[in-house]
Amino acid sequence: MPAHSLSIALLASLALACGASSTPRPITPGATPVARDIAGATPLHGPFAGWDEICGAALAREEGDDGSSGVHHERCTVQESELSSGGAFLGMATYHEGSPYQGSSYLALRTARGWFVTEVPDGRPFGGGLSHHSPSSRSFDPATTRFEDGALRIVERGSASSFMPGQGPIGSSSRQWTSVTSCGLRDGVVVCAPPQEVYRETCQVTGELPDRTERACEEHGEDVPR
Repeated sequence: MPAHSLSIALLASLALACGASSTPRPITPGATPVARDIAGATPLHGPFAGWDEICGAALAREEGDDGSSGVHHERCTVQESELSSGGAFLGMATYHEGSPYQGSSYLALRTARGWFVTEVPDGRPFGGGLSHHSPSSRSFDPATTRFEDGALRIVERGSASSFMPGQGPIGSSSRQWTSVTSCGLRDGVVVCAPPQEVYRETCQVTGELPDRTERACEEHGEDVPR
């Protein structure tokens, strides 16, 4: 079982995965969703009965006491979401240990057997970046996460900006992206494949101050509808 910790702020860039489908297809009413194995996927750790087993006992603590949100436990703080279209997956969560700006990231998925967890490696950020000139943020999007074709498609959205000190908007750039992680079941154990980036928008500001500036953007792929 890994060390249970979660990072709120990390920075990264992901390779564009061309040709990935990004439009969730609804499950036929009355159908029984069956999760399948995912080629190249890695098993998650678990199952765990609940958060007391993963993170220790819950604490009587007000949300935001240490600058973080979620339910506080002895070793970590949990942010849990139900999945309205999760098929065999009943819920998802992220959790972390330590301060809001340090630690290692974890994703958790719940099935009828309990919770399965996996570490989110460095380079896949959560929350907001700390750099004044290069802020960055990223988070999972449970509202658009869907079960389709026997797999849970977990949607992540991120954004980042870069500013040239003392130059105002000139030379500034921004980007936003969407990635999809596919998860299924292998002999009752949750398995997840590496994330694939399905959409990216990159923008750059050029020109001269004060009012001769131009913002040009390029898009690649197809975004997951919100």
